Amino acid sequence: MRTAACALAVSSIFAVPTTPLAPASSVAQAACSAAVGPGIPAPTSVVSGIEGFHATWYGQSGYPTLCPGERSTAVVAFYNSGTRGWTVGRPGETAFLGTWNPAPGQDRPSVIGGDGTHGSPDTGWPSYDRPAAQPAPYVGPGQVAWFKFTVQAPQTPGTYRLALRPLVEGAVWMEDFGVFWQVTVIPDAGAIGMTPAATVALSQGATRVYAAQVSAPILGGCVDLAFVDAATHPADGTFRDAETDPAGHALGDRRADLSHAAVFNTVNGAGANTSFVPCVPIPSSGRVEITITSLAKNAYVRPIAFYDLDGNGALDLDATRRPIEAVGVGGATRFVVPLNGFDPDSEG
Repeated sequence: MRTAACALAVSSIFAVPTTPLAPASSVAQAACSAAVGPGIPAPTSVVSGIEGFHATWYGQSGYPTLCPGERSTAVVAFYNSGTRGWTVGRPGETAFLGTWNPAPGQDRPSVIGGDGTHGSPDTGWPSYDRPAAQPAPYVGPGQVAWFKFTVQAPQTPGTYRLALRPLVEGAVWMEDFGVFWQVTVIPDAGAIGMTPAATVALSQGATRVYAAQVSAPILGGCVDLAFVDAATHPADGTFRDAETDPAGHALGDRRADLSHAAVFNTVNGAGANTSFVPCVPIPSSGRVEITITSLAKNAYVRPIAFYDLDGNGALDLDATRRPIEAVGVGGATRFVVPLNGFDPDSEG
């Protein structure tokens, strides 16, 4: 039996004269793009011939990752494990998928699909609480029905689940296998901006002020703050991902390499003194103001603010090393030894 594919679907800057740095170039951000995970195959064996109406889950297409407002086609298969067939148009004999517990609840509307009533989006479902009807006029015992329905990503990033259970309308809810559909909504790439974008050189120990501006779709959430090595962050929007195994072979982990060469001195006026600040609350203005500093020799960094969609404390990348989470990247700052010759790291 084949598996159906899912089509989607400064507070005080002491600038140090130095060799002029290359002009700052805009950091290209990859556009938000949809993706779909691998399908989930059918079980190796199923029970059949159970008296009456019965159904057994029989595989489904992969869970989608969508941009706000995008749609995806979902397919879930159920094997008719009973002795009675499912027949379209006959009262008490037509099979549907129904909304179930825990989210959104039995016969409750969902935020990711519906018929446009009861607060649900209109994605073509038979009704707000019935994502799909059996696709064939008759599904006999021992046959498989591939239920197909459309979901739509809400505007707010996050992970949304839709619990499903098959039923014969007007007769019986069939077996509950804990089936659910999951939609992950990622922000648009431009959801977070960071200024200034210029590249400057500062004295070790000096500070520079940045501001991350977050757009409406993720207000009320939080962003993580981190640094990347400016020398390994190209202008094409990719990020370095160059971990190595014990033998020294390159072994990327689909996460951007972060730098610890600088620290966030303050975040929205509060002391931080760390190179990574998790889950900074986004105020109603959407503006997060930070100051950075470094005592490391020739530290060359860019601060980033990103929406950590999966909460793993890392900026996740796709196969081309472009971010799949919204991120704002500030201009590069190089911290150099002052011309007076004082080295903060020297002894005596």
